[in-house]
Amino acid sequence: MIVRTSPVDRISRMHSLGWWSDVTVGDLFARAVASDPARTAVVDPANRAALGLGEARRLSYAELDSAVVAIAAQLLGLGLRNGDVVLAQLPNTWECVALYLAAARTGIVLSPAAMQYRRHELDQVVALLEPKAIITVPEFKGFDHAGLGSELAQACGA
Repeated sequence: MIVRTSPVDRISRMHSLGWWSDVTVGDLFARAVASDPARTAVVDPANRAALGLGEARRLSYAELDSAVVAIAAQLLGLGLRNGDVVLAQLPNTWECVALYLAAARTGIVLSPAAMQYRRHELDQVVALLEPKAIITVPEFKGFDHAGLGSELAQACGA
């Protein structure tokens, strides 16, 4: 399914001006991996441990690509396929970046939710999206995201 978010004439204009192209984020990532695999690709926030998420990490493009391959395989192993919608409620960590790239690689539609969202907001999001899966962290800033995510997944059949 192709969804056009802009009129065709606007798309043509943006292409002719060089502001848009057909190069995807996945294409750009693959180029970066190929051109300098040892270069730092992503850095966790310095306060990652204080947020209860373990030690902060720095990943090279090669390391990030390996993580993307593994996560893509896990997503497909769950039975998710091209076009399936997945709700992701993740903090800004390397895992979030890897999940976005893995979703792009597999054609899975990733819909982000702010970490501040709780049941009230997420009930509405889940009702609109009807996600096939919900991905979140066990706990963040003292809140049981895994528990809420599990309840939401059961309620919507994810």
